[in-house]
Amino acid sequence: MRKIRYAAAAAGILACQIFGAHAQSAVTLYGLADVFAGSLKPSGAPAHTAALHNGGMTTSYFGLRGREDLGGGLAAFFALESYVRVDQGASGRFNGDPLFARGAYVGMDSRVGKIALGRNANPYFVSTLSFNAFRDSFTFSPMMLHTFIASALGKPSIQGDTAWSNSMLYTTPSLGGFTGNVIYALGESPGHAGQANYGANLTYAGGKFGATLAAQYVAIAPVLNNGATTQKAIQGGISYDFTVTRLFAQLQYASSNNALRDHTYALSASTPVGAGNVLIAWAHTARRFGGAEVRRRNTAAIGYDHYLSRRTDVYIHYMYDKVSGLGTGNSVGLGIRHRF
Repeated sequence: MRKIRYAAAAAGILACQIFGAHAQSAVTLYGLADVFAGSLKPSGAPAHTAALHNGGMTTSYFGLRGREDLGGGLAAFFALESYVRVDQGASGRFNGDPLFARGAYVGMDSRVGKIALGRNANPYFVSTLSFNAFRDSFTFSPMMLHTFIASALGKPSIQGDTAWSNSMLYTTPSLGGFTGNVIYALGESPGHAGQANYGANLTYAGGKFGATLAAQYVAIAPVLNNGATTQKAIQGGISYDFTVTRLFAQLQYASSNNALRDHTYALSASTPVGAGNVLIAWAHTARRFGGAEVRRRNTAAIGYDHYLSRRTDVYIHYMYDKVSGLGTGNSVGLGIRHRF
C-alpha cells in the first residue's frame, strides 16, 4: 500500500509539472468582430453611400499570442495579429494588406522592461487612440480620421501606418504611473542610406488624471503630401475623470519637409448612461503650405455605446464633417461589436 501511495504521489507531481509547463507556454486565440449598417457621406462626397461595413468602433481582427516563463524574472512572448473584413469575409483592411498587419512580433520581458522585434504598433498611434472618447474608430472618431485617414482635405496629417514593419519596440516598466515606449523601424535599404522611422511616447495614468506626449519621425511611408519625403509630428493628450463624465483633449502638430504644416485640436467626452456611454467628440485641422492657410476641416460625432455583456456591445453614432470650400458630410451607423 505504501508503494502504491508513493507511486500515486509521484504521478500527481509529474502531472502538475506537465500541466504547469503547458500553461506557461500556452497559446491563446483572441480577437474582435465589429460590423455596422448605415449611411456614409464625408465632406465633398457627391452623395450618401448605403453600407454594411466593417469596424464602426474597432477594426475587426484575430490573433494568436503566447508567453513562456524562463525563470529569473525573464519571459519570452510572441503575437501574430491579422485584420479581417467581417462584412466581406476577406483578410486585411484592404486588398494587399499584409496577413499579420496588426502585429507580428517576438520578444523578451524582464524587470527592466520588454523588447519586441517585428511589426509593432507605433507609440504615436497608441497615444492617439488612448486619449479620445471614440478610441480607435476609423469610421466615427474625429481625431483618428484627421490623423490617419485621407479625406477631401488631402492626405492624412500623419504619414506611415499605425504599425511599423522591421521594427524594435522597447517598453519601460510602470514607474509611479509613468510608462514609456521607444520604437525604431529599419529602412533596410542597400548601402544603409539612413532611411528609418523612429518615435516614442510617455504616458501617465494616475487615478482620475491621465496624460501622454508622443513624437515620431517618418521617412519610410507612401508618397507624402505635395512631394514631401519626411515628416515630424508631435502630440499631447490629457484626460480627467469627473465621475459624471471623462473629458479628453488633444493637440497635434505635423511638419513635412516641403513646408506643409498641420495643426489639429480635439476635444471629446465619455459619459456613463445606463449600461453604456454617451460619446461626444470634435476635431479641427488647419492645413498650411508655405505659411499660407490652404484649408480647414471640422468633424464632430455623437453616439451611444451600450454594453449587453462584458464582451458584447451595440452602438449607434452620427458624424458631421466639413472641409472648407466643400459640401457638408453626414454619416450614421448602427453596429455590434463582440470580443472573444
